[in-house]
Amino acid sequence: MQKVAQQYGIKKESCYSYADYDKLKDNKEVQAIYIVLPNGMHAEYTVRGAQAGKHILCEKPMANTAEECQTMIDACKKADRKLMIAYRIQYEPHNRMVRDMVQKGQFGKVKSIIANNGQNSDNPKHWRFNKALAGGGSLPDVGLYCLNTIRFVLAEEPTEVVGYVHSTPDDPRFKEVEEQVNWLMKFPERCTGELCNQLRPP
Repeated sequence: MQKVAQQYGIKKESCYSYADYDKLKDNKEVQAIYIVLPNGMHAEYTVRGAQAGKHILCEKPMANTAEECQTMIDACKKADRKLMIAYRIQYEPHNRMVRDMVQKGQFGKVKSIIANNGQNSDNPKHWRFNKALAGGGSLPDVGLYCLNTIRFVLAEEPTEVVGYVHSTPDDPRFKEVEEQVNWLMKFPERCTGELCNQLRPP
């Protein structure tokens, strides 16, 4: 921690571990906290960060349950702090350009979008394979990128969803979370979005 702090010119007194996380409230120079912990820890550290008087930028997915999400929202409202989930695609110039093209019908009407995202880890003890920490497998972890991008580009929400999950039998990594999720969404303008997301690509 001290090595990284020195590299970026961070004061020694502005370095914290999770053991003294709540002491951030006494540091007026810290205006915001970026929560990059496993998904199952987002709610706790967002609430504590808001109670410390800091704005919160939280990694995706927001939390493991809708109730946890609401708790985070309520805590930030109560503390009058801003809460943002760290999706980035809507701010990147190339994604904004594609959205503009789609919205203007520059190349005609979009009829289908196919998205695929995969990630591999051979460590069965990684937090992404622990349901309490991850909330689920490939959908809440990497699938959200595809889902969020399609919704952003189309500027619509799906009206129908059908899907299935698959996990390789006897693979110790997928005892608690799914390995692969495939699903199809229909949008109001009759566009379909087909997505395949895997924690272990073939």
